[in-house]
Amino acid sequence: KHLQASPFRAPGRLMITTDTVLESRYAIDALIDRGGMADVYRARDLRLRREVAVKVLRDVEHERRFAAEARTLANLQHAHLVRLLDAGTDNGDAFLVLELLGGATVRELIAQGPLDPARVARIGGETAAALDYIHRRGIVHRDVKPSNLMLDEHGSVRLADFGIARLLGGTAITTTHQAIGTMAYIAPEQLEGGNIGPAADIYSLGLVLIECATARR
Repeated sequence: KHLQASPFRAPGRLMITTDTVLESRYAIDALIDRGGMADVYRARDLRLRREVAVKVLRDVEHERRFAAEARTLANLQHAHLVRLLDAGTDNGDAFLVLELLGGATVRELIAQGPLDPARVARIGGETAAALDYIHRRGIVHRDVKPSNLMLDEHGSVRLADFGIARLLGGTAITTTHQAIGTMAYIAPEQLEGGNIGPAADIYSLGLVLIECATARR
């Protein structure tokens, strides 16, 4: 069965279906998730014969900048970050290739009710470690939320979507572009269009942990 093309993709760009093979290497299998900035697909790396996640981004402003930023992010290695394996463009679509994790997300855990305090503490500590790592390298996440906190097979947190704002080539919230951030977790300075620094991520993490403990936003 063919996947539907994203309604946000510009005319003339590549239509992603189950027959699509990006850069003659990544064979699309199924749509996993659709968000405001990207669509995520399960795919097969035909060269290395492994399953991966492919995130197709929308509204990348400058392909050359995208390539440079992707190289920067690919060099990040931390136990609590989802690994970026590859990046490229195909017929005008910019995409990221990420490791495919089999666990749930913190959003799915919260849906079952308040989490045990020890679990909340672990989520907070592991996420904070990942944020400290990227902040020290000049990267602000800008969208810390439960659905971006994924769990590996050991139950450890993996922060996803780090650096997406940089890859898209901008950080400002405007009336014509998708806001970088999710309203329930966004810091005041993001709404005001001010300078966004590490404090914005810490603010968002605090809101996430309150939600973990209470199962309420």
